[in-house]
Amino acid sequence: MAEATPSMPWRLERYRDGDEEAVLALFRTVFGKARSLEHWRWQFKANPYGGPFVSMARRERDDLVVGSYSVMPVLLNVMGRSVPACQSVDTAVHPDHRGQRLFETTASDCYAWCASAGLQAVVGFPNSSSYPGFMRTLGWRRIVFPDQHLLRLGIGAALARRTRIPLLPSLADATYRWRRRIGLGSRRALLRRLVGGELTFRVHDRVPAAYEALWNACRSLEVLSIWKDTKYFAWRYDQNPDHRFSYFTLERASGEIAALAVGVDLGGVLTLCELMIEGRNAPVGRWLVAEIALHALSRGMRTVSFLGADQGLFHDVFEGFACERSYTNVYCGRAFDSAVLTELLPQPGNWTVTFGDGDFV
Repeated sequence: MAEATPSMPWRLERYRDGDEEAVLALFRTVFGKARSLEHWRWQFKANPYGGPFVSMARRERDDLVVGSYSVMPVLLNVMGRSVPACQSVDTAVHPDHRGQRLFETTASDCYAWCASAGLQAVVGFPNSSSYPGFMRTLGWRRIVFPDQHLLRLGIGAALARRTRIPLLPSLADATYRWRRRIGLGSRRALLRRLVGGELTFRVHDRVPAAYEALWNACRSLEVLSIWKDTKYFAWRYDQNPDHRFSYFTLERASGEIAALAVGVDLGGVLTLCELMIEGRNAPVGRWLVAEIALHALSRGMRTVSFLGADQGLFHDVFEGFACERSYTNVYCGRAFDSAVLTELLPQPGNWTVTFGDGDFV
């Protein structure tokens, strides 16, 4: 480990049991908000793929943690095969110690640690202001700016902010929702006839038992993505201490799943974290999305939202949604020593990326 010098009044350390309290204290200082110990333990200590991997800069005179770089181990799906990797999260440098290369030093040490443990790449969603630093000092490559798909379900809240006329927002909202319901119902009926066969829309509060077969059917169709088997969903969503997630499916009478999405209510916005469709069947995906939107309408939600990037399926499925490129969310990464990933990882056309791949919820 690095030793402190007059020009570097801190030493480099790696996480040891109990250091999470100091790391969370730094998080509060830097970002002005608290992250619970329960959340940290779920994300890092109970992570089924390894870790915790946290490299820290500890101030010499009082042992205060003044810098930390953390990664969350995951598996990458590389053309149907799982490869150990990690996602960059929770980078923090104390305001009094900026300009001392803490970010570069802690990140580089963390990468060396991960590579020695067999991890082959790091990916993540640094914000638009910080990702140039990742590219300049850490060898990252920008991969893709994802697209934001939005379907407005109601206008009452927006109107209430713009007008003081009594009852107008609620009346206009009721009319808007009624028209949206009619349109979505017609779309669902049309897609049902187009697709043929009997599929039933269901909502589950935990990863469905039949999901693994859908994942096995989909994983070899993707060049690069996060590995999303039942184990991953159970940890990432079912065990998440901060939010309750729903699984929306279209299922055959046999119980087989033809399409699945994972969603969470974030302040009246039904945010879809995942979308998986057997055989990349776009009409089946549109049917599922229509069912999800009707479900959200019935619960009074304002919007359905999905952030993602792929080779075109997402655009086909979210036809009719407003869509714009999200330049505030950039997906980046770098390979460590893998020649295959060094070639494949920087190419945006190789990736399937979703909102759930970020550290957003």
